[in-house]
Amino acid sequence: MAQTIRQELLDELLADYSTREDLTGPDGLLKTLFKRLIETAAGAELTEYQTIMARQRGVSKVLWRAVGPVRGRP
Repeated sequence: MAQTIRQELLDELLADYSTREDLTGPDGLLKTLFKRLIETAAGAELTEYQTIMARQRGVSKVLWRAVGPVRGRP
């Protein structure tokens, strides 16, 4: 699915960066942004998997948090 990234978001991300090293260095924006994107995507996949597994076990509604499942009303 193609997404359009708003120019305002890019401007905000780049506001504090002025050198190539700030963007592409070991602690640069690109590395940090890539890491956060991968973590977020993996978290979404894990949540989807946990929801499917909960439904298969007969639990109709499960909210997942860092501490584990919090069961809601069926």
